[in-house]
Amino acid sequence: MSERSDRVGFSAADFRTLIDGSIPLAVAMAIEVVSIGPGTASLRLPQRDLITRPGATVSGPSLMALADIAMYAAILGQDSAALSAVTSNFNIAFLRATQGREVTAEATVVRMGRRLVFLQVYLYEEGSRDPVAHATGTYARPST
Repeated sequence: MSERSDRVGFSAADFRTLIDGSIPLAVAMAIEVVSIGPGTASLRLPQRDLITRPGATVSGPSLMALADIAMYAAILGQDSAALSAVTSNFNIAFLRATQGREVTAEATVVRMGRRLVFLQVYLYEEGSRDPVAHATGTYARPST
């Protein structure tokens, strides 16, 4: 990762490097970084047997992991100094079953405070703008 000053966000390439070196679950799930901007992130979860449950739907834990990792990416898209941020609260509503296609998570920072970051994520299945899930979460930013 390139050296950055406080309050400058990660690029998609920076986050891909972080995943490859520090987030083995994201590697195992083959999560792809679509884009990262200031306080936003879009990540894609390809359809794979590893994440599929009976009935050819994407498993709930896989959707939860995708949403949580997308939240982390959105935070780092706004502030690269927030590497030590951790999930402190996570809620998800599963709105409909998937049909076994890839899923994209679109995360947005709602509010970034000094100690807490509030976020939301919509999860969409390939070919549809009708969300399969909506997640909200809070990340804690430990003092450095």
